[in-house]
Amino acid sequence: MSCCGDYITLLRFENGKPICEFSYDLQTRCGGLSEYLTAWDTETISYDKITKTITIEYATDDLTSDCYCEQKCYDDDTYRGSSHFYEEGIPKHCRCVFVFNGETFELNESYWEIIKNDDSQER
Repeated sequence: MSCCGDYITLLRFENGKPICEFSYDLQTRCGGLSEYLTAWDTETISYDKITKTITIEYATDDLTSDCYCEQKCYDDDTYRGSSHFYEEGIPKHCRCVFVFNGETFELNESYWEIIKNDDSQER
């Protein structure tokens, strides 16, 4: 599998300068979630313009080894660390939902579960 990067950013302008209000980025193996759960498509970050909702859904891997729902506006690359869940070969399904409050996006839902990788594909 190859690497995929996905991101979403909300900027506002003040005196002609961009100001970051919301930012989330994710590095994963392409198709990582669909390998375990074929019902979900491979898009990791989606935006619903009607409900003004950002949904982030992915499976942990060696690039993103734990579930993170913290958004952050930053200028440098931040390594998010390791998780014993992935190192033991037990990937997790992660889901974060952010809803627009009129100024920025607020975390509305944070969820994870261990993915069982057996013949029945149960979660």
